[in-house]
Amino acid sequence: MLKVQNSFMEKEFLAVYDKHADAVFRFCYLRLFERELAKDFMQQAFLKTWEYLGKNSNKEIDNLKAFVFKVARNLIIDYSRAKKENLSVETMLENGNDLMAKAEDLNLKIDLQEVKKVLNNLEEMYSEVLNLRYIEGFRPKEIALILNESEDVVSVRIHRGLKKMKEIIKEID
Repeated sequence: MLKVQNSFMEKEFLAVYDKHADAVFRFCYLRLFERELAKDFMQQAFLKTWEYLGKNSNKEIDNLKAFVFKVARNLIIDYSRAKKENLSVETMLENGNDLMAKAEDLNLKIDLQEVKKVLNNLEEMYSEVLNLRYIEGFRPKEIALILNESEDVVSVRIHRGLKKMKEIIKEID
């Protein structure tokens, strides 16, 4: 539990930044598909978290990592609502966003055609929890904090998302 009152808070915040900045970037990138925009959102998430910690010195945060991811998620949601434009992976590729280059940067072996088909066919509520669980490595309890859902709801979404993902992959094969 992080209590915001001393220089220990700054050290802990910097440790969270050092350890999880890349993961927050990936989280943002897999939703935005734009490298620079994802980098900006990652930085904004940490900045807003730092500002929150400074303004709310009497508040306690149980899981700073989950809190930063929650801030990043909220920033992306706000951006998406403001933009009011749904871009598919295919549209992004047509506009010149190179997903494969980023995948190589992250040392991920991604077959772009498979990813496109799965992303286009999987509901957002499932793709989001699967990303947080299997790409970012969060436990269901932490995902529940990020999404403002119960742990049971998150666990069910993970289970159903995996089931739907397997169905989509079978259809593709």
